[in-house]
Order: sequence, then structure tokens, then C-alpha cells
Amino acid sequence: MTPNHLHLRVADVARARAFYQRWFGLQARCWRGPILLMRSEAGFELALEPAPKVEAMPPGLHFGFRVDDPEQVRILHRDLIGVGYPVLQLHDAPDLVYFRVRDPDRYPIEVYWESDGEDTVSP
Repeated sequence: MTPNHLHLRVADVARARAFYQRWFGLQARCWRGPILLMRSEAGFELALEPAPKVEAMPPGLHFGFRVDDPEQVRILHRDLIGVGYPVLQLHDAPDLVYFRVRDPDRYPIEVYWESDGEDTVSP
């Protein structure tokens, strides 16, 4: 099984739609009542549900977008800072490049590239 969707409650569906479309390439797929479903080229779905109040996520909880190239992370980091989004410092190492940003509803998002080196898991 592979996780394939995320459901967010947002203050303004049009604003959230514009953010995820512009910065992460998600496209509107359909409406299920008041909920907008968006989809990435890879098939990940994001549901945006209007809500009168958006609750903060617990500290440390976030979701992420993995990209194919470390330069994509650097460029997106620079571009988001350029338009004033709250972006955390870029971590730039040979095997991992990432940063976090908050969407318009203050959900924390990690954008990252990670080398395809061997994974190791201890028993």
C-alpha cells in the first residue's frame, strides 16, 4: 500500500487551490460537494475542505513533497522567499536538501530532495 491523499481543512479553498497549483503543480480534478480534490502528476490527491476555523497542527507534524533534483529545492526556496512566504532556512548537504514553508493556512510543508543512496534499517 502507498499513501495517496491528504485532506486539509482550509479557510479559503480558492486561495489554497492557487497556492498548491502554483507552487506544487497540483491540478483541480473534481468537486465532492464543497470539497475540492486536486491531483499531482504522480497521482497524489489533496482534498481542500472549507472550514470556518483551521486548527494548527501539533509541533513537528508536517507533510512533504519530494523532488527529483536538489536544485529544484533551492529554486523553490528562493522563489517562495521572494514572494514573502514564511520559509525556514535551507538545509543543503550532499545527500539531503530541504526546507519548510507554511501554506496560507499555516500548514507546515517540507520540500526535499534526498540521494538514492542505500537505505539502512537496524533490526
